[in-house]
Amino acid sequence: MKQNDYGVVVGIAYYPLFHADLGGPVNDAQHFVEWLVTAEDQGGGGVPEEHVTTIVVPVPAPDPSHPEAADGPDVLPIMENILTAFENLREKVQDLHREGGSEERLYIFLAGHGFSVDTEQLGIEEPVLLMPNAQQGFWPHLAGHYCAEWFVKSGLFQEVVLFIDCCRNEPLINFPLSLPSWGVSVGKTRAKKFYGFATKWAQKSREQIIDRMVQGVFTWSLLKALRGDVTDSEGRVTEKELKGSIYNSVRKLLANGQAPGSGEFQDPDFAGDDDWVFAQVASKQAPTATVQIDFGQLSPETNIELIDDSHNTIEKHMPKDGPWQTHLQPGFYLLQVPATGQRKFFDITGSDAITVSLEDGAVQEDRDNATGKVHLVVDAGDPTTEIFVIDSHFQRVTEGVTGGHGRLEVDLEPGIYKVKFAAGFLAQEVYVALQAGSGPVVVPVPDLHFSAAAPIKETRTTQDYHEDRANKVSKRIHCEVGIGSQLFVFVRDLAKQGCNDCATGLALHDLAGNLLVDFTQVGDRDVDNPDTDHWVGCTVQLDPGAYRLRVQTPVVDASGNAEILEQIIVTSAGWQTQVFLLRRLFGNQDDCQTLRANLNEASILMVPVGTGFQPERSGFREAELARQGLVKGRIVFEASELGRMVWRDNKNPMLGIYGAYQLLLSEKLELSDLDLLRNVTSTLQSMIGAHPDVIALGVFLDNFSMNVPVFQAPGYQTVYQAPPMLRSSWNILVNASVAHPEIVRAGSLASYVADRIWGDGTWLVWQGYSTDTPKLHPVELLDVSTLHFVYPQIVTILGALGNKLIVDFARENSLSNLQRFLLEYIDLSILPMVAGQVPDEEQSQAWVRENLTTEKLVQALHVPSAAIGEATAGLVKNLKLKTF
Repeated sequence: MKQNDYGVVVGIAYYPLFHADLGGPVNDAQHFVEWLVTAEDQGGGGVPEEHVTTIVVPVPAPDPSHPEAADGPDVLPIMENILTAFENLREKVQDLHREGGSEERLYIFLAGHGFSVDTEQLGIEEPVLLMPNAQQGFWPHLAGHYCAEWFVKSGLFQEVVLFIDCCRNEPLINFPLSLPSWGVSVGKTRAKKFYGFATKWAQKSREQIIDRMVQGVFTWSLLKALRGDVTDSEGRVTEKELKGSIYNSVRKLLANGQAPGSGEFQDPDFAGDDDWVFAQVASKQAPTATVQIDFGQLSPETNIELIDDSHNTIEKHMPKDGPWQTHLQPGFYLLQVPATGQRKFFDITGSDAITVSLEDGAVQEDRDNATGKVHLVVDAGDPTTEIFVIDSHFQRVTEGVTGGHGRLEVDLEPGIYKVKFAAGFLAQEVYVALQAGSGPVVVPVPDLHFSAAAPIKETRTTQDYHEDRANKVSKRIHCEVGIGSQLFVFVRDLAKQGCNDCATGLALHDLAGNLLVDFTQVGDRDVDNPDTDHWVGCTVQLDPGAYRLRVQTPVVDASGNAEILEQIIVTSAGWQTQVFLLRRLFGNQDDCQTLRANLNEASILMVPVGTGFQPERSGFREAELARQGLVKGRIVFEASELGRMVWRDNKNPMLGIYGAYQLLLSEKLELSDLDLLRNVTSTLQSMIGAHPDVIALGVFLDNFSMNVPVFQAPGYQTVYQAPPMLRSSWNILVNASVAHPEIVRAGSLASYVADRIWGDGTWLVWQGYSTDTPKLHPVELLDVSTLHFVYPQIVTILGALGNKLIVDFARENSLSNLQRFLLEYIDLSILPMVAGQVPDEEQSQAWVRENLTTEKLVQALHVPSAAIGEATAGLVKNLKLKTF
């Protein structure tokens, strides 16, 4: 056994307040521990059992006699248990170091619900694990990546391994990052590190029923790899074999668990150093798979060649020779019939037996030259399609690539590769064989029919009759509540799922909350035909401005109040704003009566009044892919292409808006990018006027100039009483409010929604309840410095709570969400710095000076400064704090 290795393993499946229990994390944690303590000579991690701390929170089994009384484990101390486990480990290892010990490897494994903190918030991309007492608006969490980094920098271990199987999408509501108060790591040497994440940034992790139990797709694939699914020639599982095996296992599991042709994907992510050995399997032989070749209808005399990933012919066979069975190591392979051009690509990822059948397809090869690289050309014909090349080691080819969005060119060594196409949430892969001496190889593009709420042609979720009806209904006025602009709303079902009116719960309100349109009462609809996917469409004539699109869901709180989700919709003079919505289930997944419009995934477009919806318009496809890229934090086209698209399609302002925010995803903006952004912003302003999302782009650009702030431009007062449409715009305004508090005004709707933001989509959606009556008028503000004076009083109040949750205390004292968040944030200052101790007065005051500032609070809580001023005043009033 490895007497100097340790492990901390956490699996959380039970989230009683979040109403989203998981099936896999506890199983995953237990399976990882099993591998961890298995002896090295049996292919395990070889960690002594007494060196492994396991913390799991399973979903409780119901009491058959009293199912309503089935209590789960006490979820309150889990965070403390985890921090105590790390603290005990730290103290133990420090003692061993003082005695001359040398600890080698630390394993950290975390599984459960999770999200990622925005990189703009604290300058880091931090995946975190949610604690069991999480609920809507309250997100206690463990910063797992931060903990691993602390041990890397501390020098307490020579190696640190971190695996996190949880989602990395953005938080449903922004919340301060909880960091253990361990002080700064000051080790003289940094540990070698390897981090494996279930998904890339802004993606979700998945679980499935595997081997008759629910397991995380990533963890199952990880353990399969660690147990020797693929090894090198010495029987070792190195980082190269681990990555390749996980990548392919995840891909295959998801392909098997999805509807045919869906193409949805989850990309594992890895970071850290090279030269790792995770396991040594008993056999020194690299694993091989038994492969049975099916000849199909080939004649007995037909010669068939088996070619490896270096494009070497390794075997030949004829049907007359009898059945063909061979054994192959992991990699890419090609079966081909030289006489007919038939071929079949396949890959081996482990030791599972497979059968391969030939298929038609011509192979064009040039055998005149046997050396040199081959020029690969991939042209998707669409600038918003991402292109990647994957080699036979299942790694992305990143060197020497020209393009990557829409078109890619690269010189590669001869061999077999996969080309991966990503459009929106869709991914497709094709094989390509590169033979030495051949001319440029052009890869044919597969059909990339991605999903979209708008019935755009050649998307996976369109129907001809949806396209036709949307076109016709968008040209017919159904309701007049103003003049000068239009709003077209089109809601539809898929897969014959609907059993109620598609517009159920959907309405349009003005900024004060007054009802303007109940979409169940107006518009055209097909909600009864059993042979079609139902739809409702309605065109409203309006005064240009901002409006509230509202969905009342079937979800109710403990008091019986119905949940309401809202977002801002902006119409511009002379333009029709088009909102397309698919429906999703809220609540009981088997009850179609709970279907409601899904605001988070809305497709929003704009066209000149009188144009109507044009399903065949290529600019709409580009706009929707750009919007989906914003959801995932992915750049879907190059900056130069944005300029061409905007000038070419100058009657498609949403393409310009989405494209401009795509630019802001770049890690570093060049001067040419800023010039392009200014040009696009200016063009949009001339097209659609004082649109809040366009003004937000101007706010961003003001940070790079000395011009008069754009938010003081004409139209500001009517625009920024309301929040913008896009989450990306909101982020800009929140950051700008540090220097310009007036940008989001106290008492406005924009300030009201700041602590009610819901979901993780493109749009700024907020949550409320049917009884909410926001008071949108000037309110009292207190400067954030007031918190310095009342901090000792707040600490005293928090200390007196005992085991009571802050969320319960907030409810009893009628505190708002943001007032509660302030208490949670302040509570971080009094978390134990070490087990059983609290910060002294000097440490507390240092924390106050550093963290209770407008800038830090805006960054941590991610709300505008005016909202923090309101919350400060409310906290002082409700808790009767003395400010003098």
